[in-house]
Amino acid sequence: MTCIQRFTDALSLYPHFHTLFTDGLFAVRDYIVEPNNKFESAQFIPLPQLTDEDLIDVLIYFKHRVTKRFVRRGYLRPTDNGDDSFELYWGSDVLSEEEQSLLRCYAASSRLKYAFGERTGQSLQFEYSEFATHHAKIKSPLCVEWGGFGLHAARSLRADDREQLTQLCRYIQRPPLAQNRLQMLDDGRFYYAFKRIWSNGAKGIMFNGEDLIERLAALIPMPRKNLTRYHGVFAPRSRFKHVVNARSKRDHDRFVRVQRHKRRVYYTMWAELMRKVFVHDVLGCQFCNGRMAVVASIQTVQIDVLECLIKYDGGARDPP
Repeated sequence: MTCIQRFTDALSLYPHFHTLFTDGLFAVRDYIVEPNNKFESAQFIPLPQLTDEDLIDVLIYFKHRVTKRFVRRGYLRPTDNGDDSFELYWGSDVLSEEEQSLLRCYAASSRLKYAFGERTGQSLQFEYSEFATHHAKIKSPLCVEWGGFGLHAARSLRADDREQLTQLCRYIQRPPLAQNRLQMLDDGRFYYAFKRIWSNGAKGIMFNGEDLIERLAALIPMPRKNLTRYHGVFAPRSRFKHVVNARSKRDHDRFVRVQRHKRRVYYTMWAELMRKVFVHDVLGCQFCNGRMAVVASIQTVQIDVLECLIKYDGGARDPP
């Protein structure tokens, strides 16, 4: 499964891919080529540990395929410099005013510059930390860069670690704008804080109202372009679909039995569902920032009990 993200922490245009894949292959012994042949059984063959040399080979092959595809579709054209460089080509047709404005937003967003207004072409205004460091970023193992392309494959999970898998899926499916890190300043500008301080010390960025709209316009995907793709054995029309579904259902049922036996929890509280789905803690008190506790549980509708509770709590504060 691949999730296409178009944004960075600074709300700039930076298309990249987050892919979840298995550390092995599904194989069958007797393979018969038929149009609608569905495999009912298959063997999973785990792969050996990845190395940096393997990632470099994948990265070189990926760059070659992407460049070849863009040249074939007419998006790239070789330059006259005598090397293997290319330049973008948008076709001979005259672009409309809307298309030209959108391309200006794309170019400015990818370079962290203004696209319109009095400061067109100038760099955006950052806020830097007082503990800024200007050292080069050290790449970790299984994290390589080559020819303008980068590949990070150091994140791995156990097959039975469903909680971490859920957290990872929520991370790669996150929206481009975190509302809790966006605030309006006293002078009418907007300040967007980064999740982590950058290597050059930048920890936030300031926008005017029109500049923020300009950044968000560049992050909107084109119509009818899905940002989540399923491929390989997880594709909707894969011949291994029945094998994968049966294996995942068996592993999921075993995981549920183990969790229930360990925690003795056969249901999920409503407050916990609200926290997981809407990321809102309904048991947090907005007055004292403490935790609410269950005082009593009324199973049947008793009018006299409800009237006493409303009369008792009515003078203290408004109901939630």
